[in-house]
Amino acid sequence: MRGGRPGRPFVRIGTIVPQAARDMAAQQHNEASHESTQSEADKQEAELDEFGDLNGWDIPETALFDALHETTNMPPEVCVEVMDKAMRWAVHRSGRKFDNGPLRISNKSVLVIKSPSISEAGLKALRRIRIRVKAHDQGWSSENTSTQGTFEGSHTWHDISFVDKDILTDDRVDSDTLDGTLLHYNRHASSSAETFEQVFDVGSDFIEALPKRAPGTRSVGLISSARYPGWTNHVVAAEIELFFAATFDDDSQVEQFLDD
Repeated sequence: MRGGRPGRPFVRIGTIVPQAARDMAAQQHNEASHESTQSEADKQEAELDEFGDLNGWDIPETALFDALHETTNMPPEVCVEVMDKAMRWAVHRSGRKFDNGPLRISNKSVLVIKSPSISEAGLKALRRIRIRVKAHDQGWSSENTSTQGTFEGSHTWHDISFVDKDILTDDRVDSDTLDGTLLHYNRHASSSAETFEQVFDVGSDFIEALPKRAPGTRSVGLISSARYPGWTNHVVAAEIELFFAATFDDDSQVEQFLDD
C-alpha cells in the first residue's frame, strides 16, 4: 500500500509564469504561425509565377520581320525562312494554374489540360510541341523506404496524348486505352513540387503521328494519374505550347493553324 496522508489530493508543483510572459509567448506563437502561413503562400505564388501567362498567342513582332526585309532586301519568302531557322515562331499556350491549391487526383487518370486541335494548315507550319507540369505526390509512403525520394516505386505520373477536342478538362479518362507517351513519374514520397518538361520537334515520332489522326482529334492533352489507394497526384500548374512558323504579315494567319 502506497504511503501518504489519506484524503489529501495530489498537487503538481511547477513554476508560476507571470501573465506578461504568457502574453508575450502567445504573441510570438501567433507571429510565427503568420510567418509560416505567409511563407507557404509566398512559396505557392513563386511556383505559379514560373508559368506566367498561360493562354493565347505569343507572336514575334512584325517589326522584326519588316526590319529584316528592309535592311537585307531579301524577298519576303526568304525572310520567312530566316525567321524559321532562327526559331522566331508564333506560340500558342494552353494551361492552368491552381491558385487555390493543387488539383488532387487519387486512384484515377484525369485530363488536366489540352491544346486546341491542330488544323491541316497547322500541320504544315508546326515546328515544336512543349509540355510542362509542376506536381508532387502525397508526400509519404509505407512502401520501400530505399526508393523514397527517387522516381522508383512511384504510382503517380503524367502522360502526353492526342485527344478528341470534345473531351473536357477534368474528365476522367482511361489512360490504358490512349496512345500516349509517358512524360514523367513524380518523385516517390515527396511533398516538394517539381517541374517536368518534354519537347517534341519536327521529325519526332510524336509529331510524325499527327497527320494520321482525323481533324478534330489532334488536341494535345496532359493526363495525370494516380494508382492504388493512398496515392495522390498533386498538380500545381501545367502548360502546353504549340510552335508554328508564320509569315508575320497578318496576325490573323495563326488562327488558321487551329480547328477551334
